[in-house]
Amino acid sequence: MDDDSFDAFGGFDSVAEPEIIHQPPVPSNDASSRPTKRAKTNEQNEAPADIEMSVDTSDLNPPTATTATTSSTTTTTTRLPLPIVVVLDDGTEERADGKACRHEVALAPGMTREEFETQRKAGRPATPPKPAKVYPFVLDPFQAEAVQALEDNHSVLVSAHTSAGKTVVAEYACAMALRDGQRVIYTSPIKALSNQKYRELAEEFKDVGLMTGDTTINPNAGCLVMTTEILRSMIYRGSEVVREVAFVIFDEVHYMRDAERGVVWEESIVLLPHRVRFVFLSATIPNASEFATWVARVHSQPCHVVYTGYRPTPLQHYMFPSGGEGVFLIVDEKGNFKDTNFAKAMNVLAPEVSAAEQALGLHGGSKKGGKSTKGGKKRGGGQANDLIRIVEMIMTRNYSPVICFSFSKRQCEAYAASMVRKNFDFNTAEEKKAIEQVFHAAVDNLAEEDRKLPQIEAILPLLKRGIGIHHGGLIPLVKEVVELLFGER
Repeated sequence: MDDDSFDAFGGFDSVAEPEIIHQPPVPSNDASSRPTKRAKTNEQNEAPADIEMSVDTSDLNPPTATTATTSSTTTTTTRLPLPIVVVLDDGTEERADGKACRHEVALAPGMTREEFETQRKAGRPATPPKPAKVYPFVLDPFQAEAVQALEDNHSVLVSAHTSAGKTVVAEYACAMALRDGQRVIYTSPIKALSNQKYRELAEEFKDVGLMTGDTTINPNAGCLVMTTEILRSMIYRGSEVVREVAFVIFDEVHYMRDAERGVVWEESIVLLPHRVRFVFLSATIPNASEFATWVARVHSQPCHVVYTGYRPTPLQHYMFPSGGEGVFLIVDEKGNFKDTNFAKAMNVLAPEVSAAEQALGLHGGSKKGGKSTKGGKKRGGGQANDLIRIVEMIMTRNYSPVICFSFSKRQCEAYAASMVRKNFDFNTAEEKKAIEQVFHAAVDNLAEEDRKLPQIEAILPLLKRGIGIHHGGLIPLVKEVVELLFGER
């Protein structure tokens, strides 16, 4: 992977093109150059079935570069040309709904735009086939462009904001594979997301399996949901599933930029067979065109890039200063920064403002920050009290559901306990009954002694109040129940 390795931070490792050199064997009378009888015997023997120590990709990725010959006197080399990127739609067309999208494609090495257009038109039947999946709504432009790329048997990278509908493209790839009797793999970076996608796809397609480090369900299904680490392990082992797959979907592909885990995505993409078509989904990939160029170069196939800046769900940023009594709108849904509100929030945090800062109007122009209660004591009470005030405000304004993050597993449980002490209860009697039914249905399969585990006994009272805990220290069953109930909310 030295020549084709890709750094998601900076692009290709080297600008120079790889030299592909093939040197045929030169006849020799030297006995050392001929295989020995022992070597022939070893070639005929097959390795034991239970020993899997190497990656055999000889039939997965056949050579795609033009080979050159080398003799003792002459050497001829060929270079793989860099794929060119063609813009099919620059996204500048004015639309009343604001849903314009940019569509470009990184062509296979050596392919021209004319050849691409000719092949694409020739591959489309005169009568459009029946769609693999019909949606009850009109697809947005970026979704329609991505779906058409899949129908053209091309790979596609979809870059769109959260909640824009990227999953529609992934679902269509699943439907295409199952329609044609092929297999499809859906990968995600974390187990919780894999569990969620498994439930969603199982409701839609039925023939769906799940493979994570904790759980394995229906591993022979046509559509398999798994973490990216599981996929790489299957490639290493030469799994038959990899040889049968038609599409591989990489959700949250920007994880490739991670310094520690990014190699998992890189190796998985490089080692998959050339015939596989890819669907990459991301909301935050900064160099989409360069990434598509790398994929087109590695697998000698076109890779489309479909991008839209349209955000269907308005996003607002609020700030809650520690020890404060309310939140401040810092960035509105149009991306406008609210200087006045930011100054007010900073005024609550600032213990003291210098005369120079006061003259400049910083921190709201107040000489003293950190409002006090009677007696001169600062309002506060710690992070737990801050969290309680935030949750109370959110539930009062009907902003639920809410996720509160903590960098400590112990603190996560302590925060939940503090809300119980405040007697928070967000569920009706009917909802509590439904939660109890879901919980008991999940734990009934456990052995009697396992049902008495502290985590099992402690989580139900929290769930009935509408409070959940989710971290790596919980047993898989508890995490799955919390994920399921949160999704139902």
